[in-house]
Amino acid sequence: MKFIAKAQAKALAAKSYKKIEVEVDVVEPQLVVAGMEPLEFTSIFPTWTPRPDVTAIQEKEGRWNDGGQHSVSDILAQLSRTNYSLAELTTKPLPDGADPLHLEVYLSNEEFAEALGMSRDEFYSLQSWKQTELKKKANLF
Repeated sequence: MKFIAKAQAKALAAKSYKKIEVEVDVVEPQLVVAGMEPLEFTSIFPTWTPRPDVTAIQEKEGRWNDGGQHSVSDILAQLSRTNYSLAELTTKPLPDGADPLHLEVYLSNEEFAEALGMSRDEFYSLQSWKQTELKKKANLF
């Protein structure tokens, strides 16, 4: 009898829960850049004081466009890149997220050999001062 009571209790419990399906709109997070805040952002705050000096710095750097939408997932993907071409690494400014002290790690094996004249194993077996000299010659420093 006790077993039947447990089975009935489980069946009753299963019937008492209802599945409710709710549609949720997915909102892609956006990056807000200092000095380039869109109206949708600044209007949230009761008082907002624009900073023309900060805007001027952002415009001078040229990385962001005024009031533009910058997807956080796109920015993270850009910062997480592991490969860049030699041309990308030898132009200024460097790509965001690239370590300026170790630019050679972002090159493909082919471009690495072309730029530094040897394989990665050969390069990393050299003393650090010699690595630095080779990177300077290849404009990777």
